[in-house]
Amino acid sequence: MQRTARRWTVAALATVIAMGAGGTAAHAAGEQSVVAEVTSGPFKLKVTANRAAGTRSNQSTGTFDAETKVGPLALMDLHGPVTCLDVRGNSVGLFYPIERSTPSLLSMVGAGIYIYLKTDGKGRATNVQFLPVPFASVPGCRPLPAFLPATGTATIQGS
Repeated sequence: MQRTARRWTVAALATVIAMGAGGTAAHAAGEQSVVAEVTSGPFKLKVTANRAAGTRSNQSTGTFDAETKVGPLALMDLHGPVTCLDVRGNSVGLFYPIERSTPSLLSMVGAGIYIYLKTDGKGRATNVQFLPVPFASVPGCRPLPAFLPATGTATIQGS
């Protein structure tokens, strides 16, 4: 129990640190993509995103779906288009504006979420970080450290 509490405390601190660095400038790169189904504690996410070669990270396309459940009780569902993707080695940064949500209030405030994902380089997620922000578009989404332990598949290409 204390170990889990420490992890969530570290994750919260990382989120605060990330808030200052999340809006890094987009850069042009080769073609990039991510397909992932990842679980971290009560959070489950599914993402498919692409970025064409020579485009900036905030010119990406894709879909993002997330849910938070405690046992059979669904606490939150989030859905939106991926609008930013930045792959660096085994790390991914992405952003999506919340387009639909349950409860619906979350999709009505013009908010978005940065997702930072780290893999083992063999198609498995190892860590993830979530950073909700009060805006729906970003200039870039360079990967930042991800501290929450994660399981699942994550295939990334490009860097």
